[in-house]
Amino acid sequence: MVLFVLAYAVAEMLLLPALPATVLAGSVYGLTLGSFLVVLGASLGAMGVFTLARCWLRPQASRWLERSRHMKALQRVVSQEGLRVLLLARLSPVLPFNLLNVAYGLSDIPPLTFGLGLIGIVPGTVL
Repeated sequence: MVLFVLAYAVAEMLLLPALPATVLAGSVYGLTLGSFLVVLGASLGAMGVFTLARCWLRPQASRWLERSRHMKALQRVVSQEGLRVLLLARLSPVLPFNLLNVAYGLSDIPPLTFGLGLIGIVPGTVL
């Protein structure tokens, strides 16, 4: 189980698709334990990507972010409505989880708010 969680977290950090591993977890470990392991692995991977984006990518991306009208708008909304935006984005099956983690790492959202927003992945994971 520990290996599964670590592998899931690494896959998230490498921006790999998670659906096959999520289905595998449900098949092997059952709904409750499988969902718990997936949420744990996804959360660890998401926090890792968020931290890497915040520390390494943000300084280089700041010039690009300043020139992008869309990114400025996203920054403004995330800064004002942080947790609400995170939860709504996590509940959407259309928005890519992995890329959102990078985008939030580039934003001004506090790490604690980002971490709390990960609760929004639970319904999709259980589904």
